[in-house]
Amino acid sequence: MVGALERLGHASSFSGAWTGALFVLAAIIYVDDTDLLLRARSRDMTLDDFYAQCQAAVTDWGSIVLATGGYLKASKCFWYMMSWRWVKGVPQLRSLALLPNYELYIPQKSGTPATVPLRCVRDPEETLGVWPCPAGEFGTHVSKKMAAGHLWVKRLRRNRCPAADGWLGFRYSLIPTVTYGFAAITIDPTELEKQFQALYREVLSPLRVNKNIMRFYRMAPKRVMGLGMPNPCICMLSQAASSSDRMEPANLCRTDAPTVA
Repeated sequence: MVGALERLGHASSFSGAWTGALFVLAAIIYVDDTDLLLRARSRDMTLDDFYAQCQAAVTDWGSIVLATGGYLKASKCFWYMMSWRWVKGVPQLRSLALLPNYELYIPQKSGTPATVPLRCVRDPEETLGVWPCPAGEFGTHVSKKMAAGHLWVKRLRRNRCPAADGWLGFRYSLIPTVTYGFAAITIDPTELEKQFQALYREVLSPLRVNKNIMRFYRMAPKRVMGLGMPNPCICMLSQAASSSDRMEPANLCRTDAPTVA
């Protein structure tokens, strides 16, 4: 399916920010989630020409999915247009107010195309458990994960489980939940640290530890009598480095792998 989309001319060239690897990408697919990444074919293209390029790619992809027996559900589809303008020498993404009122049309089984409205580049949308947006603002993602973390702590308080079981849940349930997606986001380290320290302070009491202990003892390793709570900034850096190390150019260039529509 992806190979067919590429042969129709809807692939784009990208260069990895970490590895510098150059690869051709037509779509990113995980089970039934698909992202089409399109770039203007030339710098001289107008917004209307680029919209026509996007519409052609979406129409072809929708037709390919229909040919396999599936279809694109309009309520689960969304799209962004990233167009920059220069303001006093600084590039800025155009907001919806500065873009034409574009709508994409996706083929449907009924024969009548469905419309997909254009989203603002600053409006995040959940994708595989991560809340990204083209403007690079990931505050929503961290807020969602912190909300899930505080809910976990409330449930721990109600259950009154032994401290040893609580620490086990802290290590293998709470921390993976609140650090999920760290490889795909960036956020101010000071703000990230502030939110995690507030969560750590809240979870200490049900873990039978004085919540007012100094930050040093929360974060210090156990070998120096600390609690060894994970440092969120180090977690984010390690996840990003690990993800980059696993991205081999040979794997990125493959477009003929079997997929599920």
